[in-house]
Amino acid sequence: MAIDLFKYLYKRGKSMISYSLARAIGIEAANVTSEFAVQYNRACSLNLNYGCTFLCNLDRMSAILGIERDFLDEIIEDLKELKFIDTCTSDIEDITFVFFYQNNIISYLRDYEYNDPFIDWDAGLKDSLSAKGKKLNFCESTLKIRQYLDMCLNDSNCIPLVHYSYFDAVVKEYEKRFGNILETTEILNDFKINIFLNNNNKPTPEQVRLGFESVMECYNNKLRNPN
Repeated sequence: MAIDLFKYLYKRGKSMISYSLARAIGIEAANVTSEFAVQYNRACSLNLNYGCTFLCNLDRMSAILGIERDFLDEIIEDLKELKFIDTCTSDIEDITFVFFYQNNIISYLRDYEYNDPFIDWDAGLKDSLSAKGKKLNFCESTLKIRQYLDMCLNDSNCIPLVHYSYFDAVVKEYEKRFGNILETTEILNDFKINIFLNNNNKPTPEQVRLGFESVMECYNNKLRNPN
């Protein structure tokens, strides 16, 4: 399921920027190339192209991309040198005749990606999102709570590290104000009730996450409203 921001952006149209293209030629040139691709694709879908050519209003493109026209012209010259596009006069007011050489772009990307460790857009992303193999600089109380829950759960991955990272900030702030959270509260019992007893001792991964979130938001609210 797409996040709300994706839905919002898709509704109003978007250009797709290839990660490898951005690394190969720079984000600005990749952005302009992507916009040319979007416009050429739209021209083809409406039968408004002639082979690899289409008509383009560069002033509109400048406004759409939010870049100065002079800068856009500089990028276009760079793209011409790469043989990604070519342009010439259309003899139509404010309109430029564009040749879009998509096969050249594909060949260029294939050559670049041959030794690229990030040829798969998701390469390393899950490890980054899950902080796999990273040292944990959590406080002692957070580490003990995590150890306790890992021991109780069949699948310790039920609670992602993003939860513990958030909770660690809560614990550190709590301990600044009130002392050791393991000594001043019944926090482990709170986890037991919210994660296990409320779910017949066989919680699903979703129930585990929700139970953890319930407990940490409870303590976060105590920090906001100590009275």
